[in-house]
Amino acid sequence: MEQTLGEKQENARKATNMAGETNGKAVTDSGDEKTALVQAAEAPAIILTTFRRSGEGITTPVWAGVLDGRVFFSTDASTVKVKRLAHTAKVTVAPGTQRGKATGDEIPAVAHLIEDPDLDRRFQEETRRRHPFLSRIIKAAYWIRRKNDSLLYELSPVETGDE
Repeated sequence: MEQTLGEKQENARKATNMAGETNGKAVTDSGDEKTALVQAAEAPAIILTTFRRSGEGITTPVWAGVLDGRVFFSTDASTVKVKRLAHTAKVTVAPGTQRGKATGDEIPAVAHLIEDPDLDRRFQEETRRRHPFLSRIIKAAYWIRRKNDSLLYELSPVETGDE
């Protein structure tokens, strides 16, 4: 049975909130860790590692953006990554190339689903500014598929003792 975008977002939001409560406290104003996360987001891509139920990490390069000092990434709602994030919000992030090669150290973080259309619009504008050519190709692919079910996540660093 195919879920609507609203159902996917609601399920992801519920699961992310539950997973986030059990996987460590987000750091709101930790200078070093926040700076490292923002620096990672300024790379051409971030290498996002999400975790299966077995604990096995799966890495994926994604575009990230910094808005108001907060780090975000977006992904298609139909990806398996969303399913893994619904299970556990715990992730690791590393600066990297668009081809998936890490160029720095991993940073433990928590991914939270964001349901703010204005923030999503601003993130999409930032993505188009940073990646003008590739973002147009991806937008065309979405148009061909007649889908645009992307979900926006915010990344927050976690205290190393809470992992």
